[in-house]
Amino acid sequence: MASKIQKMTTVLYRMQHKESIGLILDPEKFDHCLVERDKDLDNFLNEICNIFLPKGWERDQKVEKQKKIIAILYLIASIRNMQISTFKVELGAYLDACGLSSVALNTLSNAGIATTYKTLYNNKKRISAQHPGRVKIFFDDNVCNLLIIFYLIF
Repeated sequence: MASKIQKMTTVLYRMQHKESIGLILDPEKFDHCLVERDKDLDNFLNEICNIFLPKGWERDQKVEKQKKIIAILYLIASIRNMQISTFKVELGAYLDACGLSSVALNTLSNAGIATTYKTLYNNKKRISAQHPGRVKIFFDDNVCNLLIIFYLIF
C-alpha cells in the first residue's frame, strides 16, 4: 500500500505542476486519471474505499463517501510532498469566500488542512492582475459569437 501511495503522490504532483490539472473529486475521473498515468494504480481507489466503506451501501451514498476519501488522499499526498496543494488551496479559497478569518485559516493551515491566508491573498492578487488580460482574450476569441447574439436580440 505504501508504494501505491508514493506512486499516487507522484501522479498528483505531475497532474498539478506539469499538466496544470486542478482538483478532481469525481471518483470515476480521479481513478481514471491515476490509472491513465500509472497502471500500477489500477483499482487503488477501490482498495482504499473498501477499507473504509461498509459493503452494501447504495451507489449514491458510496460516491459521496468516495469524494471524502479522495479529499483525504489529496491531504495524504500533500504530507508526502508539500508541492501538492490543490486541495488545500481550493478549500482555503472556499473558506475565505465564506468569511472565515485569517486566524482561523492559518490555524487550519497549521493543522495541514488548508493553505495559509498569505498564500490565498497572493493567489487573489495574481488572479486579479491576470483578469483583464483573460477578459480581453475571451472577447477576442468570442467576438463573432457575441456579434451574432447581439444581432439576434436586436
